[in-house]
Amino acid sequence: MKKKQQLEDLGYKTLMLMIYVSPLVSLERNQQRDRSLMPGIVLRTWRDVNKNIEIYRQSFGDNFILLNNNPKDSKQEFNSSLLAPYYRD
Repeated sequence: MKKKQQLEDLGYKTLMLMIYVSPLVSLERNQQRDRSLMPGIVLRTWRDVNKNIEIYRQSFGDNFILLNNNPKDSKQEFNSSLLAPYYRD
């Protein structure tokens, strides 16, 4: 928000484009990477980023776009039983 204000003070118009995926999609994509993070880190980062959606929406108003980037067949629900495959050794 500080950077947004600095840019607007300089006369720039700002827009925020936020890409959303569900926690399970985040875990699946992380697992496919050559250098992956521990599942707990992925989930904590996902939570910390997504808890700010409403703050961004209020701050940017009509200049806030939330793009859902979940695959059509992805699981949208989330509960701890779905995490087991990501915690295997």
